[in-house]
Amino acid sequence: MKTLIRSLIFAALVATFTLPTLAAIRLMADGGTATQEQQDQAKADLYKKFTDNRNTNPQVAYDAGKEYLTKYGSDNDQYVAYIKKWVAKYEAVMRMQTLAQNIQQSKFADAFTLAKQILADDPNNLTALWSSAIAGLNLVTTGQGTDAINTEGAANARHAIDLINQGGTFVANTPLSADDRDKTLGLLNYALGIFNYKNAPADAIKYFIEVTKHNIPQKTEPQTFFLLASAYENAYYKRMAQEYQTKFPTVGAEQTPEGQLAKANLNEVINRVIDAYARAINLAGNNPKYAQQKPAWLQTLTGYYKYAHNDSDAGLNDMISSIQSKPLPPAYTPLTSLPVNATTPATPATGGTTPATGGTTPSTTPSGTTPAQPANRTNTNTNTNTTPPNTNTNSNTSRPPSTTSSNSSRTTTNSRRPRR
Repeated sequence: MKTLIRSLIFAALVATFTLPTLAAIRLMADGGTATQEQQDQAKADLYKKFTDNRNTNPQVAYDAGKEYLTKYGSDNDQYVAYIKKWVAKYEAVMRMQTLAQNIQQSKFADAFTLAKQILADDPNNLTALWSSAIAGLNLVTTGQGTDAINTEGAANARHAIDLINQGGTFVANTPLSADDRDKTLGLLNYALGIFNYKNAPADAIKYFIEVTKHNIPQKTEPQTFFLLASAYENAYYKRMAQEYQTKFPTVGAEQTPEGQLAKANLNEVINRVIDAYARAINLAGNNPKYAQQKPAWLQTLTGYYKYAHNDSDAGLNDMISSIQSKPLPPAYTPLTSLPVNATTPATPATGGTTPATGGTTPSTTPSGTTPAQPANRTNTNTNTNTTPPNTNTNSNTSRPPSTTSSNSSRTTTNSRRPRR
């Protein structure tokens, strides 16, 4: 792949310019001195060195071209103009090659910086946009992310998606295959989910859902659905539960039209949290890789499930085992009117314990998987053994009543049972 890309790049480089002929360089000016003749000969020899190696050994040609410009650049003739263009093109090619090597060698900080430099000169360079997104993804998932990386990586990932949807390719005149296009878009959406997870979890939800529509490993990774559940909690549940407790502190208040609509919206969110945790647990199965996370996920899911089922976990195991046969719910959209036959969740308790969230922050890149690579671009594997970003989902925000805390104690403080 590396050899193919280099060949394509240099072929484009060779075809870019029309070469001025060597014969056009006068070896000696009329009436010139011996010293002048020697200078003209040296100039002609250097130019010949450049032209002789232009196709077969571009590095030698580049060095000769740079020397020529240093010595004779003030001539400002067609030869200088040609060499300047060729050298600039070669330097652009070498930057792209270095970018690919940085990604392949997991030098993600260097790759992210170089991609930014390339995009400053060529903002529609799809390979640089892709590389920025992949490098940023790996930086975030290995604990090296910053808000600036999240913002820049997200912008470049979105731009890459736009270009691909408009027919953009990584190699000129070489369209992406349907499979490569699908996998590229899938991984870019996954990166967008990660970039938005911390500061814009509502947007992250949409991207994680989009990931499930593409044939990439993250489509069936338990962590993807844990991240989805956690994003719902951070984007909606914590805030909505607190607001509900504040606005509707009594049974009478919660039975008002406004209170019932708030319950219905809270229920919509809780159902999606339950669904996402169930999928994470189902996909984890008996995989030892998730031996630590799975019990914590199940404890959290049990709290939400009992909240929605009169403090009972009856049917929970069946729900988990059959969850993959059900469609993934669309992203939450606030209800503006109470649905017909709507069921309403129990009132979130004040002062109760919270369902355990596992005590760990989400790992944003599943271990043991390698994102698929489009056939006509450089390898851009994401790091497969990553530590999560600082996105702790544990909080003291009130949770549903009658849930199990991390020490398995039950809470009944101020709890109200669901009225359906």
